[in-house]
Amino acid sequence: MSRLDLVIFGATGFTGKYAVMECARIAKKEPGLTWGIAGRSQSKLNSVLEEASKKTGEELSSIPVLIADVGDEESLFSMCQRAKVVINCCGPYRLYGEPVVAAAVRAKTHYVDISGEPQFIETIQLRYDSPAREAGVYIISACGFDSIPNDLGVVFLEQNFEAKTLTYICPVSAPTSLEPIGGPSSGGLLYAYSVLRSRHGSYMRISPRLGAYPLNPSVPSRPLCGAPRDHVSLHPQPPTDRPQKDAAPLGAPQRQHRAVQVRDPRPLPLVPPRVYRAPPVRGPSGLQSTLNSVESYITTRVADEQKALARQHGVIHRGTWESVVYGVTHRNELPALRNKLYPARLPAFIPKLGKRSIHKKWGGWCVPFPGSDSSIVYRTQRELYAKTNKRPVQFRVYFQFPDFLTLVGVLFVGFVLVVFSLTKVTRNWLIQHPTFFSFGTVTDDVKEEVMDNTHFQILLYGEGWGKDTDETKPTNKKMVAKVSGTNPGYGATVVALLQSALTVLQHTDKMPPPGGVLTTGVAFRNTDLIQRLHHNGLHFEIVQK
Repeated sequence: MSRLDLVIFGATGFTGKYAVMECARIAKKEPGLTWGIAGRSQSKLNSVLEEASKKTGEELSSIPVLIADVGDEESLFSMCQRAKVVINCCGPYRLYGEPVVAAAVRAKTHYVDISGEPQFIETIQLRYDSPAREAGVYIISACGFDSIPNDLGVVFLEQNFEAKTLTYICPVSAPTSLEPIGGPSSGGLLYAYSVLRSRHGSYMRISPRLGAYPLNPSVPSRPLCGAPRDHVSLHPQPPTDRPQKDAAPLGAPQRQHRAVQVRDPRPLPLVPPRVYRAPPVRGPSGLQSTLNSVESYITTRVADEQKALARQHGVIHRGTWESVVYGVTHRNELPALRNKLYPARLPAFIPKLGKRSIHKKWGGWCVPFPGSDSSIVYRTQRELYAKTNKRPVQFRVYFQFPDFLTLVGVLFVGFVLVVFSLTKVTRNWLIQHPTFFSFGTVTDDVKEEVMDNTHFQILLYGEGWGKDTDETKPTNKKMVAKVSGTNPGYGATVVALLQSALTVLQHTDKMPPPGGVLTTGVAFRNTDLIQRLHHNGLHFEIVQK
């Protein structure tokens, strides 16, 4: 029996249902794509297909349904034998993920998931990297909002930072007013950080007129809104509607740019993207620019008209909360695990990027984000250093809040999570009564209207050295990338997950052989995944040079 291209395991779960609908939409655009769904209950799986058919308008009654249970190894193996790529939506992954990975490696089937649980992800690398290489399969976790925007965002920023020829998948954006506050942010611990934010209607203004620079050689290198180069305004300034007319390079058509003040958090319409080309890795000759460090700042926003509904029905699904609880419970396992995974330390690189604690920036309060992003980006950079001798990019990630009161509220929820996760009894209270312990933010009845009107933005601030610069001297080049989209926890997550699976299916020739347990940044850096994501609502842009 021939294998299906994709099989979604855990299709009856909250995220799994959205993955099924997204797969149905993709299949309409991908002639010949074969896919199926899998889980424990035939009747529930059939109901998922019926619901997805109503919402997408696609006929799904002929989609294969496979029965598999994490408690039955042979059923998992049979499921994996029917698939070229298994998409695992069954979490918490600490409890249910490893049997699926083991079955995939045994069946020589590629595997992707949306885990944001560092303990699970790094344990899988430690145990299954060698078997996966021998089997010639790719095992790739964190293919959702945790942690594709930051991991591939660093890749995107680095490739543009170091490129001789600036070739972008998207044009530089117009100036954006960063005022997003409130609402859920992603799977994993990111939700714990945003758990109280939908309850506040306040705003913060990071840069009312962030200078956006057209970096493509065919576009004049002048700020679209008249801000000086490398300048980020910290105070409100009125926008200008005066057209900016600049002389294009010799032989290029004249283009006009008009400043736009954006209040709608939805991405701006973009012209058809150019072909993405990754630049060569910087060599010892020093001909390329070098990115030394990246600081990432995450903000989210729920649309004003949906805030009342968010307060009534919550913004986080209890499955995500459960993953957070287990992540907090077992956080102390990570140091020993990492010592086994990486017994040798990386050499020190100068200048060192310091870690900020709680700090105020752009009128908002920022705190270190303790999710999987730092772990994933570190593993990506370490792997690239080991395989290509490329200088690792230092990375820090922060979450941004509008005011100190919101910050205190979120820290209090975090304190409750830590204290109540210490014993089995109190941990069960957290899992059984999520609405109470989250002050109404976690429910089983999160509304689609709220999720579809939740917007996120990640700004990645990169610093390094320009071409032919001595790296022992202070950094002299900066660049800012932005990753943005809608419905981070479930919409953007399933888009990233399905597009990752398609990339594995169609472009293994552009992925590092022979396989193994890889991060998204290592697996997909030379593929067209960033392009795919950009075309599907997860936008990657250079906003400042």
